Amino acid sequence: MSRASLPLKHGLDIVVARITLTPGGSSGWHSHPGGAIAIIQQGEVTFYSPVAKSDDQQGQSQSDEEGGGRHPNCIITRYTAGQSFVELPGEVGFAKNTGSIDTIIVATFPGVPVGVVGGQRIDQPNPGTCGI
Repeated sequence: MSRASLPLKHGLDIVVARITLTPGGSSGWHSHPGGAIAIIQQGEVTFYSPVAKSDDQQGQSQSDEEGGGRHPNCIITRYTAGQSFVELPGEVGFAKNTGSIDTIIVATFPGVPVGVVGGQRIDQPNPGTCGI
C-alpha cells in the first residue's frame, strides 16, 4: 500500500464532489492542480496512469500490490467499494467504470482556486501509453 500527502496552501478552496460513472463511463484524461482523494462508495473503477521512466519500478510494485495490471508505460489499478486512492497534484489519469453497476465516487479536491467553477480539474490529452 502506498502512502501520499497533498500540500495545502492558504487562500485556496477545498471542493468535495459526488461523482457517478455509469457502466462503461469514464472521467476522460485529466489532472487536478491540488490533487484528489477519492473513495469508492459503490461499484468499481479502473484507473489508468501513464508512467514516467523514473516512476517505472515504483509503478510496478504499486500495481502488483493493489491487484492491477500493467502496460509497459501505464499503471492500471482496479478499485472497488470501500477502497480509496490519491491522485497527486498534476498527475495525469483516466478513470473508467469497468463494472456492471453505477460507480459512485466521493472525491475531495484541495488546492482549488477560489471562485473558479471546475477549477478542481484540468482536461488533458490522451498520452497514448495505456491502450485506451
